[in-house]
Amino acid sequence: MTERPHFQLYVDGAWTEGSAAQVMESQNPADGKDWATFACAAPEDVDHAVVAARRALEDPAWRDLTQTARGHLLFRLADLVERNAERLARLETADSGKLLAETAAQATYVGSYYRYFAGLADKIEGAVLPIDKPGMHVFTGGPETARHVIRNSAENFAATTLELGGKSPILVFDDADLDSAINGLIAGNFGASGQSCVAGSRGLVQRDILATLVERIAERAGSITIGDPLDPATDVGPLCTRAQIERIETTLAQAVDQGATIHFGGMPLDQPGNYMQPTLVECAGPDISTLEVEMFGPVMSL
Repeated sequence: MTERPHFQLYVDGAWTEGSAAQVMESQNPADGKDWATFACAAPEDVDHAVVAARRALEDPAWRDLTQTARGHLLFRLADLVERNAERLARLETADSGKLLAETAAQATYVGSYYRYFAGLADKIEGAVLPIDKPGMHVFTGGPETARHVIRNSAENFAATTLELGGKSPILVFDDADLDSAINGLIAGNFGASGQSCVAGSRGLVQRDILATLVERIAERAGSITIGDPLDPATDVGPLCTRAQIERIETTLAQAVDQGATIHFGGMPLDQPGNYMQPTLVECAGPDISTLEVEMFGPVMSL
């Protein structure tokens, strides 16, 4: 039996198990099995990390380092990321269930981002990035955490930008190129198994082409391959957590009670892992729950 990897905390230049010695199991969304363990940080570990980061920031070894030298360090980091891109991609796929084709591409271009900022390091100054502006907090996540962000931001009068979920619409009119529109709807809803904060999960369609669009989307959906995210032939992989499937099932049931029609999908797959069928919902009105709830799954609502 292959030994599961264990990932520690990295605090103050050293790997550690954390002061509370707590461990979290991570399940592989593709098969539901525990694949790795992670050390958990206690409040004391967070405080230690913040103090260590402040000390490192003020240390002359970093403080007096030239911008060009800092850029060279970022170039070295880019080299390391690119050298380990395949390993990073496979770890991310095991942890999140995202297709390896996606994580491999993302792990590779992360290095390009580091190179961009490495080259920028000795070319920016106060005129480019003003330092006399008040602080700003930018948060993407759920409303409960956002309430804490707002309360804490008020203490120092920081400007706050919140992105708490999205139901981005895709508009399709009767003069649209339907092949292009269908490609956009399928990619925007079923790509990444619908787990994208910019997924086009609402399709606002001109009524006289709705039936045609539904029929053609159903035809295309029949060729979608659901399966192992490590398999290059897979189009739609698992969802990250079982809780997402439960949330989707609840929301779909509410939508049907409200008068919506499910044209295909709507059920989890009867197999190990967090797999959900790509689903198409036709909504009878604007108040259907699937038009309002960000489900983070492969559900298209028209």
